[in-house]
Amino acid sequence: MPRIHIALATHDMQATIEDYSARLGMRPCALVPGEYALWRNASLNLSVRKDHQCRPGQLRHLGFEDPDARTFALSQDVNGIAWEQFTAQQQAAEIEQAFPGTGYVPAEPGGPQPVGNGMPILKSACATLPVSQLAPSIRYFESMLGFRLAWTWGDPPQLACVCRDQVEINLALRDPSAPRQVVKIYVRVADVDHYYCQATQAGARVAIALADRAYGMRDCRLLDPDDHELSFGESIDT
Repeated sequence: MPRIHIALATHDMQATIEDYSARLGMRPCALVPGEYALWRNASLNLSVRKDHQCRPGQLRHLGFEDPDARTFALSQDVNGIAWEQFTAQQQAAEIEQAFPGTGYVPAEPGGPQPVGNGMPILKSACATLPVSQLAPSIRYFESMLGFRLAWTWGDPPQLACVCRDQVEINLALRDPSAPRQVVKIYVRVADVDHYYCQATQAGARVAIALADRAYGMRDCRLLDPDDHELSFGESIDT
């Protein structure tokens, strides 16, 4: 069954991803940090692209993701709006052409995950940080690192999940009698200089300042309220 395709423009990808992910109840299935995001469910194919030549929220084009489309087709309606027709695979090829190295492989929402070379594809990993208090840790990730609270579990809460773009981190209330341990996480970032500036201006504690490293990364290390070490970096070649 065809899915309606809506393509929008934005000037703020991060805010748009957080807003639309909350509205749709899902994270993007394809993401180019700072440039492009795609959401697909059973009835909708929604893409957002950073485009300063358009107004924020301006419609770029409409169309259909149609499994029976033989070729990528483009037409214009009586109102001058462009309409596209394509398969999910053709859209993936267009994304790869526009943003080489994305590696997006479409899968049916709710269906089996795509496989490569006969093996399942691992899509993401989620670290768990033991914390002494949930509320201060959640506030830290929200106010200083730009994450949002996705969910909590328990009454009172014992576990929480914070998200930003394609990164998820669980926060688990630590047993006071358990030995304290420090967890280290390394997060790859697009435009780490901008992110470091935002985090430090918000008051994040710095363990190691942002700088180029001999191992080919430009990165920094921040400390959360429980002194867990959160490193953020990107390749110097980026």
